[in-house]
Amino acid sequence: MILVPVIVSALGALQLDAITRPATDMLAKVMEMLPAIFSAGLLLLAVVIGRIVAGLLSNVLAAVGFDDLPVKLGLAKTAAEGERSPSALAGKLASR
Repeated sequence: MILVPVIVSALGALQLDAITRPATDMLAKVMEMLPAIFSAGLLLLAVVIGRIVAGLLSNVLAAVGFDDLPVKLGLAKTAAEGERSPSALAGKLASR
């Protein structure tokens, strides 16, 4: 990647306009795309970190007994079987 600008400037010094002009245009387009590529990478990293944190939150809440909270509060007679647990729901909401 470092070699491309050096080659373009060397061709410019040799005054080879037939090669220099398209190469310069290509280099300019690549340089214009770099911020968008960097932003997309940061966004992808944020999504991955968010999913990891949501999974950790779900596991921690399940470990401290968050799933039994509706029964303790009297909102349910027994813990629901086969349905999404409150800790899984909290983890899913955290990932959104």
